[in-house]
Amino acid sequence: MQVPRKPHLDGVRHRLRYVSATADYGLFYEASTELQVHGYIDVDWAGSISDMRSISGFMFSFGSAVVTWSSKK
Repeated sequence: MQVPRKPHLDGVRHRLRYVSATADYGLFYEASTELQVHGYIDVDWAGSISDMRSISGFMFSFGSAVVTWSSKK
């Protein structure tokens, strides 16, 4: 914060472009669904026979909308 440089300004511009381009995106919540947080995770340790790498993933939802997820090999 004391000595911002060009990469910092580029990062801010990138995020502002993203926010302005996705301003009409939103989450849909059904009226009949209780607003509860649910999380799911799955891991397959070294399950790929060809390269013996692990696969993992998670998903969190709030009400009827998924708010974050990830999957990695």
